[in-house]
Amino acid sequence: MWLLRQMSQKLVCWRKIRSGMRSETPIHQSSSSSRSPSRDPFGGPVPGCTFYGWVYTAGVALQGFVHEETFVINSIKGRDQVIRGVPVAGVDENGHGTIHLHVRRDKQNYEFSFARALPGEKLNLIVTHVTKNRLKKKEIANFHLAIDERCSASIEEVTPRCQHFAEKCGGCSFQNLKYEAQLREKFELLKMRLKEYEVQVPRAPVDPPVPSPPFGWHARTEFRVFLRDGLQMGLHPEGSPVPVPLSRCHLHPEAAHEAFQALLTALRAAKCTPFDERTGRGWLRHVVLRSAHAAGLVESLATLVTVGEPPREVLNRVAVVAMQNAPRLVGVTWSTEGEESLKSPGWRSVGQQSHKVLAGRSYLMHDVVGMKLKISSEAFFRPNIFLAETLIQTVLEMSAVQPGDVVWDTFCGQGLFTSAFLQMHRDLQMVCIDRSLPALQKLQQNLAEWGHASSAEVLHGDLGIPAYLHRLTAALPDQHRKGELDEADEAHEADLNFEDEVEEADIPFHDTPFQEKVPASLPAPQILLVDPGRNGMPKPFRRHLLDLEVARVVYISSGRALLRDLAYLTSRGYKLEEIKCFDLQPHTAKSLEVVAHLEWTGIG
Repeated sequence: MWLLRQMSQKLVCWRKIRSGMRSETPIHQSSSSSRSPSRDPFGGPVPGCTFYGWVYTAGVALQGFVHEETFVINSIKGRDQVIRGVPVAGVDENGHGTIHLHVRRDKQNYEFSFARALPGEKLNLIVTHVTKNRLKKKEIANFHLAIDERCSASIEEVTPRCQHFAEKCGGCSFQNLKYEAQLREKFELLKMRLKEYEVQVPRAPVDPPVPSPPFGWHARTEFRVFLRDGLQMGLHPEGSPVPVPLSRCHLHPEAAHEAFQALLTALRAAKCTPFDERTGRGWLRHVVLRSAHAAGLVESLATLVTVGEPPREVLNRVAVVAMQNAPRLVGVTWSTEGEESLKSPGWRSVGQQSHKVLAGRSYLMHDVVGMKLKISSEAFFRPNIFLAETLIQTVLEMSAVQPGDVVWDTFCGQGLFTSAFLQMHRDLQMVCIDRSLPALQKLQQNLAEWGHASSAEVLHGDLGIPAYLHRLTAALPDQHRKGELDEADEAHEADLNFEDEVEEADIPFHDTPFQEKVPASLPAPQILLVDPGRNGMPKPFRRHLLDLEVARVVYISSGRALLRDLAYLTSRGYKLEEIKCFDLQPHTAKSLEVVAHLEWTGIG
């Protein structure tokens, strides 16, 4: 009888795990970085090759959740134990394959991730380290796993197109996985994260992501310049300070490849000196290539990023020679923002100093919604040259603007959405705010050329600085300001704040270049566009948004920052009506770009 009872309990536990039900015990995530054996599971023997796992932050992300692909084992006995045939269940935000283990003896669920592991394949894993206090039997054990060998390949694995993928150049994560499978895994990850953050989407199910052409889509890449058997241009592998030299990158259009080769040849011929961080010698740090689509053709723009005082005549000669050898290279500019002290952290790319033109012109032309948009070399633009217009159409649909509406375009950059809104609805009132002065200058030029200069108020300011937000609030009519946060709200916000990255809100306002005056009066927004980039909304702006009580918010972002902000807003009076997602960066670990539509209800 006792044996039957034990077997029955184990059967119930197994059914719970396989059906994906909630576990009665919280998940414990264990670290899994360690040195693997001398067999490389992704190729021939590579002695000393290291594979890394991932540790999630403080046991919150998947607490209580049991993945349907959980692999069950009886116990972890000690070092050198081999766990055979463990399936890779999915991918994480770093592009690593994830596995899920349930240890019966500990009654715990563990998650590990490994670089270059693909969903659908099976791995033999070896235990390399176990930490367990024998005097505290109820304490959860920590153990490290490494890949012993690859025992079964994924049926969706393909041969990578790029020769540098095997070198782990740092550009692609999934070039050995079918593009359809990449879309599926990114979409499943997004849906799982929505559940974890308890973000409810009324219009379920969420539509699958909009795909992109898998190659030739990249609009911007920053290549490191370094010395290794001569001058080279390349990328940094994940977690490594040593760059990998490249001959070409298939993510870029052909025009960018021509510019890459022309610049590399010109830099070598001019005997330019790359900057060496170890010695502090040299002056050329990076080469940035941008691409855009105009009049059915793709053209490129290059920027040489330097430190110190480089020889100007050498820069000019490189620019002229490169443009002669690359017909679709329309210009070469020069930036001095290569020094660490000039790099600006936060929710937008650097773009604080105007670039100097070495040859050609300082901008690209991009066709959007039937008009030509000038793109500055200093400021941010969408990374995918093919899906920009589709993204704009989605934002227009979710905004549902009416004649005479007041639309605020916050973090507007060069005005990608501003241009589309004014082109489709000429009677709108637009307020455009960004911290990048070069981007706003290009926006003003475009507005003047389109004849919309009187329809948009362009403001230069940092929306992460409380002092500037107070000035905006003072200029608004009839504001209904909320009181202080109560204890429950403070506790909820504290739960979300652990994912906030370092923000420039901590920088005193008088130490920043954003001291433009705010007009005496501004129209209150009826529709708010928020496009803050990968770090999401700055904390002060999140609170300011609640004070505004805007009827409709269209939020464009990605990753955990997006989920953090949606969880905050939906708990404080906004209702998430709809989301649509786009794969703007195929073959990379970058999360899906999401456009979210929120409505103000006042019920939080």
